[in-house]
Amino acid sequence: MNNNSIFIQEYLSTLKEDSELDYLFPLLLKSMGFKIIRTPKESKGQSQYGKDVIAIGKDENDVLYKWYFELKGYADKNITETNFHKKDGILESIREAKYVDYEDFSIPTLQDLPTKIVLVHNGIIKSNFLQTFNGFIKKELIGYSFERWDIYKLSDLFSTYLFGGEYLLVDVESNLLLKKAFAFWDLEDYDFKHLKELIVLQFSKSNGTSKRPLKKLFASLGLLNTLIFHYSKEDNNLVPAKECSKFLVLKTWHWILENDLQNKKPVVKEFKKLLKGQFEIFDKYFQKTFSIAKIENGLYSEYGAFFEKIGYPLRCFEYLDDLIYYCRLRNTLFESKKIKRLKNKQKDLIIELIDNNSGFNRPLFDNHSIPIVQLFLFFQIRVV
Repeated sequence: MNNNSIFIQEYLSTLKEDSELDYLFPLLLKSMGFKIIRTPKESKGQSQYGKDVIAIGKDENDVLYKWYFELKGYADKNITETNFHKKDGILESIREAKYVDYEDFSIPTLQDLPTKIVLVHNGIIKSNFLQTFNGFIKKELIGYSFERWDIYKLSDLFSTYLFGGEYLLVDVESNLLLKKAFAFWDLEDYDFKHLKELIVLQFSKSNGTSKRPLKKLFASLGLLNTLIFHYSKEDNNLVPAKECSKFLVLKTWHWILENDLQNKKPVVKEFKKLLKGQFEIFDKYFQKTFSIAKIENGLYSEYGAFFEKIGYPLRCFEYLDDLIYYCRLRNTLFESKKIKRLKNKQKDLIIELIDNNSGFNRPLFDNHSIPIVQLFLFFQIRVV
């Protein structure tokens, strides 16, 4: 599997069935040449009988089929004995797809086509359930054609037909910037200008603020966030991911305010997905660094030589700024009944960090007032 498939796999594995996988999957089928008969949106609130998406198209042997796609995501993305047998689970969906045929007399040839049933899930099948599953399919679907498209199959298809096609990040300018960004990714002192240009370009390409352009824009931004995280983890350096994610989120929020979309629930919902992606980056970053940063002079670099007179306080206030933002992000995204206890623990850790690093005693620049004020606000201290 190439790098493209890897980060696409990571992105797809996070999609929920409702409104996310449901939205992108028909786009994939269209790009593969299928004729869509029905999508989940058109049958929302109705019994779908194991047919989230119905389409007409050819298989790899060039045989024309009527396709019934049943989509499973989020909690049901991994096939287990539990979700296979549960109410409205996979077993029930496959049987309904088999026994309840779809009829549309406006398409005269539809009833004459052979049927192919496809289980689509952005996860895997647990190995201890594979033989049982295969046995069920073999006995239950005699005379029917069946396929299972898991996360690996989906990653390859999306990589080939969608993310390599006309929809996301694939115009000539975006593609060039994307290649440049990750070609220079691991170079020392690289300022990520190509990636920042790519992010800005996505907003200039956005064709309006209706539902479809918004979905496309946020899907592109979500994929970029996943890309950023993927390459940083691969290089074992999360600083680029942290900084680029901050730029992406700020630019997105600026665009939302500029277009007066901050009160639109679908936009806020999509923005929160980006924030959750950013939280994963910050969470991984502080998991790796905080245990060292909070010890005595943990943010001091012994290799900094004379620069550390300036570098130590610079590093301290930058770290504090990110840490307070991370705490606020955690408290905003994940509601908890124990939020007061959590916030008190966060405050204790911040105090420990500051007490153990003397660099906090020497703010150097005017903008160091920002993390200081943020600190007061987080601790709910009035500034007179």
